[in-house]
Amino acid sequence: MVKNYSLAEIKEELNREIEELEEKDPSYLNCRHCPYKGKCCIDNDIDIREDEWNEIKSLLDSSLEIKQKVRENFINDRKCYFRTDTCCLINDIRPTNCLYTPYQVIQNIYDFKITYSKRSPECDFETVEEDSFELDDKEYLKKIGEHYYLFLNHWFLSFENQSENCYKETGFERLREYFESAC
Repeated sequence: MVKNYSLAEIKEELNREIEELEEKDPSYLNCRHCPYKGKCCIDNDIDIREDEWNEIKSLLDSSLEIKQKVRENFINDRKCYFRTDTCCLINDIRPTNCLYTPYQVIQNIYDFKITYSKRSPECDFETVEEDSFELDDKEYLKKIGEHYYLFLNHWFLSFENQSENCYKETGFERLREYFESAC
C-alpha cells in the first residue's frame, strides 16, 4: 500500500532515523549543533521538492536580507545558495536534501557501488566510493568502517518517494526561475 506522506511526516521520519543513527553512533551528536559551521554542506548541490520550495520562496519574499544574500550566492555560482561562510540562511526550513547531510550513503542504481562522505573528527570530508553489499529494503542504517550511515536510496523509496510532491528540481533551477520572474 502506498501512502502519500506529507512533508512534515517525511521530516519527522527522517529525524527519527537520525536519532537512531545518533544512538548507534554518538559521534553524530555534534551535527545537531554543528561546531564547524556546516562544513558538510559546503559544495553540496541541493534538490528541492515543490512543497519545500513553497516554504523557501515565502521566506525569500518576507526577508529582503536573506533574499539578497541568496541572490548574491546565486550570481556568484556557489554550490549552496542558502549558506554563508558561517551559517545556513534557511536552517529552520531546509530541504530534506540538506537534512540527509552528512549521514547519507548513495547507492548507484547501475553498478550498485556506494558513495559516501567519510569524515574526520574535525568534520573534514573525503568522498569514498566502494563496492556495495546486500542490504534489506527496509534496512536504512548500516555501519561502514567506523560510522553508521543512512542508506538514502532505500529510505527515499520508502518515504520521500511516496508523496505527491516528491519531484525535485535543483536549487539552480528553482532560483533561476524565481529571480527571473522578480525582474
